[in-house]
Amino acid sequence: MLIPMSLVARVHAFAGKHGLWTPDTRVVAAVSGGSDSVALLFILDALTRAGSLQLAGVAHLHHHIRGSEADADAAFVERLAGRLGLLFDRGDVDVPARARAGRASMELAGRQARLEFFREALERLQGDVVALAH
Repeated sequence: MLIPMSLVARVHAFAGKHGLWTPDTRVVAAVSGGSDSVALLFILDALTRAGSLQLAGVAHLHHHIRGSEADADAAFVERLAGRLGLLFDRGDVDVPARARAGRASMELAGRQARLEFFREALERLQGDVVALAH
């Protein structure tokens, strides 16, 4: 997919201004399968090809909230990572069960699950930072 260079250049400039990464930084892209995270992945891929960072891989957490639609998202993200030649790390957490067990909201249980998964994905993919689209 071609991303307008002006957008890639704007992301590069913003990242440089805020010290988000260097050419040696290994970035793990958190990709849900939605349009925002897929766009982020393509931007990070373009920045990798330009030598601005190193894309370490793609991390996807299946929350087990949306059934077969979420299964399709996971499969899509895995195929996309493969198409880009990237490592893929999938996590699976039953967030509704976790929320019930912890007497927490789905939102809180999901946030905690994502944070734990991202920490683990960083280790498995040997990344330095996780990039989120939202």
